[in-house]
Amino acid sequence: SLDLTQKDTAYKVWRAGVTDDYDDEYLQVLASDVEVLDENGADVTDRFNVAIQDGVVYVFAKTVDTEIPATGETVPGDPQPADLKAYSELTDEDYDPLKDPSIDQSLLGQTYRIVMPYEVIKVDDGYVVENTATQIVNDQSKKTNTVSNPLKPINPSKDVT
Repeated sequence: SLDLTQKDTAYKVWRAGVTDDYDDEYLQVLASDVEVLDENGADVTDRFNVAIQDGVVYVFAKTVDTEIPATGETVPGDPQPADLKAYSELTDEDYDPLKDPSIDQSLLGQTYRIVMPYEVIKVDDGYVVENTATQIVNDQSKKTNTVSNPLKPINPSKDVT
C-alpha cells in the first residue's frame, strides 16, 4: 500500500510512490495489469505512472501543473518522468521547488492499495521467492518487510478422486 494519509504538509509533496523488487527469474507481472485503488476501492491507476524495469515495479503519482507562489508562475506537470527508476532515486537536492512540478495534492489524505498480480513462470522445488516493497514520499523512503514464498512444483493433471 501507499500511505499518503498525512496531508496539510508545510511543503508540497513532489514525489510519492512505491517500488516493489521481485524475483523476475521466477515471477512475472505486466505493467498493464498493475492497478492503484483508493480507500473506497475506486480504480485511480490513471493518476499514477507505472513501469517495470529489471525486476522492479515502479508506481508513482503523476506530476501535475503546479503553481509556484514565490514566482506566480505555473510549472507544467508534463512531460511525466520518463525513467521511473531514476525518478525513484532522486533526492531533495535534485528537486527545485521553484522549477519542478509536484504531484496532485488532492491525492493526500488516504492510503492507496497497489494491486500487482504476479504469475509464477519458473519453479524449482524448495526455492523461495522474495519481494520487498519501498514507499517513497519526497526524500523519505521506508522499506517493508520482505515477503518470502516457497515454490513447489504441482501436477495439475493428477487424479485426486
